[in-house]
Amino acid sequence: MLLSILLSFILLYGIQMLHPAWWWVFLAPALAGAITARSGWSGFFGCGLGAGLAWSLAAVLELTGQGSIVAGRVAVMLQVGNPWLLVLLTFATAFPCGGFAGMAGQY
Repeated sequence: MLLSILLSFILLYGIQMLHPAWWWVFLAPALAGAITARSGWSGFFGCGLGAGLAWSLAAVLELTGQGSIVAGRVAVMLQVGNPWLLVLLTFATAFPCGGFAGMAGQY
């Protein structure tokens, strides 16, 4: 499962840096699940964690960089309060997307 997490993280984060499109959160974990997952559950949790960590890292880098003003405004708009809670929302969004993609890739 560690291999699924690492491959999903590296694929997703690397591809997102080269071509930032939202739908990579489905394709990269599906490919990682097809290559490394041994069962549907291991594909779900491994690829879900990889996708969640990749998007969370991107959110943290954006929040600590020049995107802090935008993150603060998005946090107010979503009524979250603290912009750092957006990182948890990002993880909560990417985990099931990557997980279901990894499970689909395994089958």
